[in-house]
Amino acid sequence: MTKPTFRTLDGGNAELDAPTRDAFAAAVRGGVVLPGEPGYEQARTVWNAMVDHRPALIAAARTARTSSPRSGSHENIACDVLVDGAAGLSPLSAVLFFQMHGAATRVAPGATAFAARRDQWDIDILTQWTDPAHSDAHVAWTRTFWNALVPFSEGVYVNHLDGDEAVARVRSAYGTNYDRLAAIKARYDPDNLFRHNNNIPPA
Repeated sequence: MTKPTFRTLDGGNAELDAPTRDAFAAAVRGGVVLPGEPGYEQARTVWNAMVDHRPALIAAARTARTSSPRSGSHENIACDVLVDGAAGLSPLSAVLFFQMHGAATRVAPGATAFAARRDQWDIDILTQWTDPAHSDAHVAWTRTFWNALVPFSEGVYVNHLDGDEAVARVRSAYGTNYDRLAAIKARYDPDNLFRHNNNIPPA
């Protein structure tokens, strides 16, 4: 069987050797599945069968195992919250991380309406299930997880706003640009005709 590989931080590739794999597996109570092992084909398609990805390793978190106390650093506590939250996932749900960096950070926050210009991470909690009887439990998990992450976050990526977001939440998407956008709105759309969106009311 071909040894699995992974991408390193410097952009290279490295083989996932047995000691590294075993050390990682020991820290993941949900287990680790490799290509060719029982359950691999089912695990790789359970979230999105339309995309034929074949990951080098599939890990499933079930309960938190942390190496730092809750009284530790801000970053360590945030990691604890993420691990604890992910432990409640259904097989169809996911927590996604998108790094905002590179070209996006080389533009001044006030140069465009989009103000999130520093190197940062965007976190998405995608909750999916098939049995209507489980709806209340999954909605509760999502809200609990989200509320636990709020103290470690700021702002919101504008494309992730819902249609019924409050003004304060829309404001957080534009940061220091919000007041200027509201002034532009007052000049060109004082009656707020274009309001069926994540609306910025006229100043």
